[in-house]
Amino acid sequence: MRWLLSTMCLVHVCGNIICFFATTMNPEAHMNVSEIIIHWGYTSEEYEAVTEDGYILPINRIPHGKNNTNSTTPKKVVLCQHGLFSTAGVWVSNPPNNSLAFILADAGYDVWMGNSRGSTWAKKHLYLDPNSKEFWAFSYDEMIKYDLPATINFILKKTGQKQIYYVGHSQGTLIALGAFSANQQLAEKIKMCLLLAPIATVEYVKGSGRLPSYFHPTAFKSRIDVYITHSLAGSSVQILLHYSQAINTGVFGAYDWGSPSLNMLHYNQTTPPLYNVEDMKVPTAMWSGRNDFLADEIDVAHLVSKLPNLIYHKIIADFSHLDFAVGLSAYDEVFKGILKLLHESETENLH
Repeated sequence: MRWLLSTMCLVHVCGNIICFFATTMNPEAHMNVSEIIIHWGYTSEEYEAVTEDGYILPINRIPHGKNNTNSTTPKKVVLCQHGLFSTAGVWVSNPPNNSLAFILADAGYDVWMGNSRGSTWAKKHLYLDPNSKEFWAFSYDEMIKYDLPATINFILKKTGQKQIYYVGHSQGTLIALGAFSANQQLAEKIKMCLLLAPIATVEYVKGSGRLPSYFHPTAFKSRIDVYITHSLAGSSVQILLHYSQAINTGVFGAYDWGSPSLNMLHYNQTTPPLYNVEDMKVPTAMWSGRNDFLADEIDVAHLVSKLPNLIYHKIIADFSHLDFAVGLSAYDEVFKGILKLLHESETENLH
C-alpha cells in the first residue's frame, strides 16, 4: 500500500508539472507514437496483435533508418518494451540522436515497440468494454502469459525471422524475466535480452520520495511535457496491488488472490506460484543505477545472483529509474553499449 500511495503522489506531482509547462509544450506532446516517428523523418508502421484473452495491442515499427532505406538484406529485429505507466513513445521521446529506437534504426535494425495492455493506446478488446471492470482485471501475470507471446509471435510471423533481440525497461524487464523463464518455447525465439533498470523482486523499493532527474524543473525543462505524455500512461489497480504484494513478500511471484481457496481456484495450489529466474537461459545484459529508487541495487544484486546466463552488467552511479530510457547521458552510458553487444552478437553469428 505504501508503494501505491507513493505512485499516486508521483502522478499528482507530475500533473502539476504539466500545468507548469502548459504554455511551452513541444509538438510531440500532442502526438501518438507513429506521428512522432514521422515528425522526425522516419518511416512509421503500426500493427495490432491480439492476445489469447482478447486484448488488442498496437505495435509500432521503424523498419529502417534514414540512411539504409534501400538495403535488400533482411534486417535483424529488435523489440523494445516499455515499463509501468509508460508507452512505446518512451523510445522516441527525445530527438533521434538520443532516442534508442531511432538510434537502432539508423544502425541498421528493424525496430519494433510493444504496448502493454491498459496503456494509452492499448485500450481495445475483442469484446470487453474498456470502461468495464472486467477489462481492467489484469496484473503483470497476464502481460507475461499473453501480451509478450502475442507481440513476439506477431513480429516473427511478419518479418519471417526465427529470433529477435529484446530490450526492456523497468516492467518491460520484469515481464521478460517472467515469460522467458516460464515459457521455454518463447525464450528460444530471443537471441539476446537487454534489460534497463531491471526488476524482478522489489522488496527494497524506496517509493517516490523524490522525482527522477528529468522530471525536476531545473533539469532538461525543454522536453518534460513529452516525457510525461509518454511515460505517465494508464494501467490497472490490480497491477499496483500486485507490486504491493511483491514488496511485502520479497519474492517474484504470481498475483495473490487473497485466500488459499481462491489461489487454489486460479493456480491449483494454495499460494501463488513463483517465477524462477534461474530458468531464464537467454543470454542477458543489464544496466542498473545506484540512484534508482525502484530497481534498488539490493534487489538487482539478488537478480544477478540467480541469472544463469548473465553476459554483461553495468552499474551507473548517478542514474535514476527513467534515465535509462530518456536521460541526457543515456547514449554514452547505455545505448552505445547496446549497439556494441548487438554488433558483437551478429559478428559471432557470421563466424
